[in-house]
Amino acid sequence: MSSLQINKTGIQVQMTTNNKKLISLADMLEELREIATEMLSKWVRLAQEETLSEWIGGPWQPLPAAQRKLGCPRCGSVDVVRKCWRSRGVNVACFGATQLPLRQVRCKDCGRTWMPSGGAAEASKRFSRA
Repeated sequence: MSSLQINKTGIQVQMTTNNKKLISLADMLEELREIATEMLSKWVRLAQEETLSEWIGGPWQPLPAAQRKLGCPRCGSVDVVRKCWRSRGVNVACFGATQLPLRQVRCKDCGRTWMPSGGAAEASKRFSRA
């Protein structure tokens, strides 16, 4: 049994067993991998929300058009809104293949929907270890 809490001030991970039975090392490693994947996913969500708040304003408090830093790749309009979360598959060296959430945004002028990743997980890009 494990629990994970993550927020802007820190991370708290707790692993406990409900009985006095020993847990195999493989089971413990798999549990730790699941916790790390969940932690990475939550961190990506928090980081994206902070970035989008800086670029276009908060979810309920959009920035004035002159202060927005994110524009539509099709028409160049800065009149964009948050849409939904989508999963993007990535291969992380220490966790293996995993799904990370990425926020979609939509242009109010032309209707284009895209995922502003800031260059971190763009489509058709490959990343390798140095």
